[in-house]
Amino acid sequence: MIWLCCCNVVAGILFGIDPHINFWMASGVAVIFFTINMIFKPKQYQASPTANNDTALVEKTTTIPTMGEILSLFGLQKFWLFVIGTYSFYTIYDQQLFPNFYTGFFEKPEDGYQVYGYLNSFQVLLEATCMIIAPYFINKMGAKKSLLVAALVMICRIALSATLDNIYLISFVKLFHAIEIPLFILAMFKYIVGNFDARLSATLYLVGFNISSNLGVIVLSWFVGKLFDNTGYATTFYVLAGVVLITSIIAIFTLSDEKKAKQQ
Repeated sequence: MIWLCCCNVVAGILFGIDPHINFWMASGVAVIFFTINMIFKPKQYQASPTANNDTALVEKTTTIPTMGEILSLFGLQKFWLFVIGTYSFYTIYDQQLFPNFYTGFFEKPEDGYQVYGYLNSFQVLLEATCMIIAPYFINKMGAKKSLLVAALVMICRIALSATLDNIYLISFVKLFHAIEIPLFILAMFKYIVGNFDARLSATLYLVGFNISSNLGVIVLSWFVGKLFDNTGYATTFYVLAGVVLITSIIAIFTLSDEKKAKQQ
């Protein structure tokens, strides 16, 4: 988190100097990490000589999901709908629309980029704090209710961005992100583990959440971009907030309750 704060500050300053510097730095770091991953060799697990090899083989076989079980994850339409209808639209708002919207309040764009970098750094610190607090809230409320609360925070931030015209209030609203992200991510982990086969939890998180949300961003960005070109920020924000709201209302009836799932 500390490194992320530093990166946000540096990126905000460099963006005001030349936006291309950040792209070159990000590409360079990516090459370094790619090289490390290619060279690094993890240690192989060595079975204990006293262990029963037959028992270990049976346990290993039963814990490996089949290809059919993995492919069945693509049939979870209700789960995919919630992820795309909330997180994908919110990501488009947060990453593609809000930065330019925010810097538009400054007379000099470079000043806006620097302030945005500083604000992002403070936001990351709040995220780290919320990562500590969020599990207590999620354990008390449950995964489903926590996901719905996170979606409500998304709606509030998007809608208020369209309503407010004061840079200080909008900066405050941006910090809602520090509440939403830990709550949504951790609740998503808990929801997957509580409602699906534990063997498929990692695959479901990767496919059902990460991949589906990113695919949603790719597919929906064109439509949101067209909407923005024709209507501007305010209308686009209200539409996005409306989509997340409708999806959340549907999710009240479609998302599984963890306790009910365990009883079945």
